Amino acid sequence: MKNLFTALLLTMLAWSWGCQKAEPPKVEAPPVPIDIKSGRLITAGGVKYYVPPERGSHTDGPGEFKFECENLRLIVSNGKVQVNGKSFGTVKSGDTVSFLNKGHVFVNGELRPPQP
Repeated sequence: MKNLFTALLLTMLAWSWGCQKAEPPKVEAPPVPIDIKSGRLITAGGVKYYVPPERGSHTDGPGEFKFECENLRLIVSNGKVQVNGKSFGTVKSGDTVSFLNKGHVFVNGELRPPQP
């Protein structure tokens, strides 16, 4: 009887461990574009750049656009976008680029991941 009770107890214990729900991995929601009206619009080379409203400086010349403020250092050279030292691909005339989400780049409303 003692062995039957022990076997039943072990079976129930094993069953309860197997039925425990594992916590699903936490998935961070992707950032959504911030309303571009909350930023400043600077147009250079036919591209519309929405940058944070805080004080900053910008320069643009043939094939190059630079913007710098407290948390953002943006360089676009011959259409190649570099933000805070990371590459984000290229842009062309007619594109709209938003830098209003800190740490994220949106091109024509689509999140653009950094490139290796």
